[in-house]
Amino acid sequence: LLRCAENLELFATLQRPARPGRPLDLAAAANCLLQAAQTICRVRPGQLTGESCPVPLPVVCNARALYVVVYNLLGNSLLYGGSTPQVQLEASRQGGRAVLTVRDAGPGMPPAVQLRAQTAFFSAAGPDGGPGVGLGLTLAALFARQAHGVFTLESRPGQGTTATLALPLCPAASLPQPP
Repeated sequence: LLRCAENLELFATLQRPARPGRPLDLAAAANCLLQAAQTICRVRPGQLTGESCPVPLPVVCNARALYVVVYNLLGNSLLYGGSTPQVQLEASRQGGRAVLTVRDAGPGMPPAVQLRAQTAFFSAAGPDGGPGVGLGLTLAALFARQAHGVFTLESRPGQGTTATLALPLCPAASLPQPP
């Protein structure tokens, strides 16, 4: 219930004009989020892994929103990634963007589901078939747009799903340590 309430609150926040974000090191944040997810999620060793960029990836964004979005993406891969999901979180640099990727080797999504996956309140599990309210991917797309970035979702049946957030790099100011 708390996660649903947090998602609904963030959905409402992302509908309003964006407030200026603060500088954040996406590589350090990804590492902290991975460690926290490994601690709080019920996963076996090696089931949730990550690879972080060795250099800072400074971006300007709403840190709280980023954390909620990444936890939703990781949660989706763990929940829907098959009976023994293998999930990887990766932070990298591609040109002038910091890229955060969540990849799983699960069953993937049929094309019809993928077309609707970013629609608010749509859940592939159906109204009574799973946890959540169908906002996770919508929040990722809204967050990316507010941070002047891009969110993409690639999925093929039998080949897994890849969710990617690409945010513009900013000049490295003083970057705070992630919580």
